Amino acid sequence: KSTMWQFSDAFIQKNTKEAIRILQQLEQQDVHHLVIVRHLRNIIHQALEMRELADDGVSLADISSRFPQ
Repeated sequence: KSTMWQFSDAFIQKNTKEAIRILQQLEQQDVHHLVIVRHLRNIIHQALEMRELADDGVSLADISSRFPQ
């Protein structure tokens, strides 16, 4: 059973084969495409926010505290 987090990790790491495999599993689990797109949008938005903070000189510790996992 795959999760959207596994998909987003594969997507961000540019692991195309793994991302496609996970997408197929998510489809078999009846996860709606719009839910996947919304999840990806949120992940990308968060990554861009982190990058902007890093570019502004915010420390890694501060960025990590703003985006706990």
